[in-house]
Amino acid sequence: MTRRYFAFTSPAAVVASRTFLAQRALLKQQGKAIADAFGGSPLYSTTLHGNSFLGLRFTPPMEPQQWTVPDPLTGVQRPRVTSGRRGAALASQVELRARFEALKPTAVADLRPVYAACGLNSWGDLPFGGVGYHCAEDGVYLATELDLSHAGSEITGSQFDAAVRRSDA
Repeated sequence: MTRRYFAFTSPAAVVASRTFLAQRALLKQQGKAIADAFGGSPLYSTTLHGNSFLGLRFTPPMEPQQWTVPDPLTGVQRPRVTSGRRGAALASQVELRARFEALKPTAVADLRPVYAACGLNSWGDLPFGGVGYHCAEDGVYLATELDLSHAGSEITGSQFDAAVRRSDA
């Protein structure tokens, strides 16, 4: 199949795109707050469903008495659970975990409304046709092998690239 590019600029697509961008901005703001509080770097998960907070990465890694060993793929560390600790160590660990959980981002940037605005009944179609998406202030741009001409305007690959560059500037 051939990769096709589509622009969705209907009022519903613009609202869905702007909502997604606002949710992602809030997620990054919350991620920065927890990273600043603990001195790490925030990591986010990006899937077909959207964006969410994955955890914190530390350089150098945090001490293993209070934090998990860094994940081998992502480097993410989280506060350890409290099992096996007593006295001051337990109190310190409980406080660390409570502080982490209180600051942990709750925002999620959800792509389901974006897909609906683009005429997709389900994100389940996307793994079979592949997808590259870009949400911008003026609408949604998708690169896929699916035929979405019933809901959007087909554009060229260079127009898709220009839209991505324009909104990233």
